[in-house]
Amino acid sequence: MRICMMAPWPSVHTDFLLKAAIRMGYEVHYLRIGGLQSDAGFPTGVQVHSLEPRRPMGLRYTGQISLGLQTRRLLRRVKPDVLHIHTLFAGRRWRELPWMWPLYSYHPLVITAWGGDLMVSPKVSRSARRLIQFALRSADMVLGNSEALLEVARSMGVPRQRLHEMQFGIDTEVFSPIQATETLRTKLNLGPGPVVYSPRAFTPTYNQLAIAKAIPKVLQVIPECRFLFQRRAEFHMPEYEAEVQESLERQGVDRAVRILPPRQYEDMPTYYALADVLVSVPSHEGMPRSVLEAVACGAFPIVSDLPALREWITDGENGLILSSVEPKQIAEAILYALSHKSMTQKAAQINREIVERRWSYSFWLRRLDELYREAVAGKS
Repeated sequence: MRICMMAPWPSVHTDFLLKAAIRMGYEVHYLRIGGLQSDAGFPTGVQVHSLEPRRPMGLRYTGQISLGLQTRRLLRRVKPDVLHIHTLFAGRRWRELPWMWPLYSYHPLVITAWGGDLMVSPKVSRSARRLIQFALRSADMVLGNSEALLEVARSMGVPRQRLHEMQFGIDTEVFSPIQATETLRTKLNLGPGPVVYSPRAFTPTYNQLAIAKAIPKVLQVIPECRFLFQRRAEFHMPEYEAEVQESLERQGVDRAVRILPPRQYEDMPTYYALADVLVSVPSHEGMPRSVLEAVACGAFPIVSDLPALREWITDGENGLILSSVEPKQIAEAILYALSHKSMTQKAAQINREIVERRWSYSFWLRRLDELYREAVAGKS
């Protein structure tokens, strides 16, 4: 089967999808937009096609028109069995959708909607909502990683029979509590105390500033506690990280914090297993893969109140759900989790069972193959 994908790069999600498609024996083509994406690190076996916006004499909008024409010619030449678009360029990039119109006339077309695509972009403007509706309604299938996300797509006019749950899936053998963490603990100079980990990208969406402001209250009670923040290669805003760093220094708690450089994906299980508590409090999103990976490794989740997470987290049982993302509430939740060991130990068992049952890597790869074949059969 010949698959053509369009997705953000660099991204651990895109890397996972491309490698999965290669593993399933597909011929994989990738559309790269010049000027928007790096050209380094694509998985072996992926055929990369670069599209460069050209603006003759600097004429306005001609760049988008040239991209549309290049895309149409490429699709006619490659003739993929399935065209799969991952994310509609959430938030700030919705204005790039017009040049993608040639993509929406290709069939079978599968679109994976990410959280920001449906939770944020439609609220930017009426034009953004209309463009996103047009894209979704053009698809033969719309995939989403939570029922809440799929329900938003349905409310925007996508027929229910075209909507399908699709998780990225995690490798439950790799992401497990059985990790040797002592060397990492020593390397990071964490001491013997508990570890709180925030692995999300440095952007305002993920509210690291609120987490930073919660740290003094936690240290007043548990001075040996240490906090990890994770700088990521994708969706990183240096100015926001600098704001978080300044807050930590101003409060005098930076000694208890480690801001980690971007990690190789294969290193993440050790970091997750090192964490006693995982804090992930975005203002919006679908089903966060990093949270699933972390709880598979035994970390106790403290999360914001999002519909996708309420599908499997019961507050006070296998996690804590915050009603608001305020420093005081974050601090109180961290202290509660660290002082209730029996709850967190029981949660680790519950969450491991949930991950193995619902988010197994191998299960969702088989499901993706089924959906592709269903899309091809629907075309013929």
